[in-house]
Amino acid sequence: MEFMLLGGRHNKVVATDQTSRAILYDPDQHSVRTLRSLAAHKSTTASLTVGEDHLYVLGRVPGDDDYEDRCFECLEFDRDGDEDWHPRVLPPPPPYEYETDTPGVNSYAAVGVGGASPRILISRARLGTYSFDTAAAAWSKAGDWMLPFRGRAEYVPEHLHPGGSSLSSIPSINSCGLHSP
Repeated sequence: MEFMLLGGRHNKVVATDQTSRAILYDPDQHSVRTLRSLAAHKSTTASLTVGEDHLYVLGRVPGDDDYEDRCFECLEFDRDGDEDWHPRVLPPPPPYEYETDTPGVNSYAAVGVGGASPRILISRARLGTYSFDTAAAAWSKAGDWMLPFRGRAEYVPEHLHPGGSSLSSIPSINSCGLHSP
């Protein structure tokens, strides 16, 4: 099972199993309920809450051809007015084919979270860093460089550096300035 924190105003936990079924745990209500299934199971997920109502979920290790088209999804809250979570398949990051000599996603973060168009950055060894524009739902190459940490980084406004934003890498707390491309 994979567990993902729904941040923002929701403060809930999403869990998915090997068949892509999903449940939602609400600690405030002490309740568990089912969600709509994801399009494909994602092992070793990279998940980020962006804004108040979007949980982005990416399978960190590329799989077969059928999986690649469904490896990136967004759980969106209240998309059709029913106050529920809806999965939406998004375009996979380029290039996202399985390569035996290239590992999956090494590091990832959301940047520009307080701005008009937040972005998700991912880095893969020997392939560089890619940026996903959440408003346009489109990927672009940010550069041949790697993000300066491993795993997930969180935006921590209390640790802002002069002139820039801060990311804190979990579990060892590291801080670095990172500006949206």
